[in-house]
Amino acid sequence: MARSLIIVVALLACLWPTTAAATTGGNEPLEVLGYAPGDGKVYLLRQIDDGSEALPMLYFAAVDGPHAGRVFEVASWYRELDDPDVDHDAAVERFWAKLARLRKRLRPVKTIEPLCTTKVVVTKTTPVDDPWDPAWDTRYELDIAVTAPGRGGKTVHRTVTAYSPTVDIAAEIRVPGKAIAVVLVRYFSMPYEHGYHSDIAVGIPLGPRAIRRGVAAPAVPYHPYSTDDG
Repeated sequence: MARSLIIVVALLACLWPTTAAATTGGNEPLEVLGYAPGDGKVYLLRQIDDGSEALPMLYFAAVDGPHAGRVFEVASWYRELDDPDVDHDAAVERFWAKLARLRKRLRPVKTIEPLCTTKVVVTKTTPVDDPWDPAWDTRYELDIAVTAPGRGGKTVHRTVTAYSPTVDIAAEIRVPGKAIAVVLVRYFSMPYEHGYHSDIAVGIPLGPRAIRRGVAAPAVPYHPYSTDDG
């Protein structure tokens, strides 16, 4: 009897971490933190809403300087979290403290109804055989072209793997006096339940007329989780 109890306890011990770590899937929207005038950067925070307690991912879009229009992950904030010699809980506390300080020094940006447009080309399709959720039966490789408004507006391409051939512009961000729009493009990234989305940030060069249209456009609120798909 004692041996049987030991075996049962051992099996439960093996199964419990897997169950506790399981996630239900979730959206990964980009939160707009604000603009750092001294850096010429718009900071964005990818929220990971999958129940895993993963830290959000910090990015910035350069709207000034030699890298204007490019988007970067702030990888330096995460290095010590992967260092086995660093106390993980203390590193997490330092992360949240740095994020709080960053929020305090940023200025608000203007979000507007999108003036930029998107065009999607499906470059590849792959059948998906998922017995848990057969509704999501195709994986798409998408080439997303984001184009600035007006005749001759510049176009920037990005590629993603998605579970729907359609995308939306979740927000268009403008910074006064800057010739770059930061466009948040939303696509279905996870084939689970009703589907979950992710955002990518794309920097778009603007001409003088497109800049003026952005100045004249009214500001609209942007809420990362305000979507029809949950």
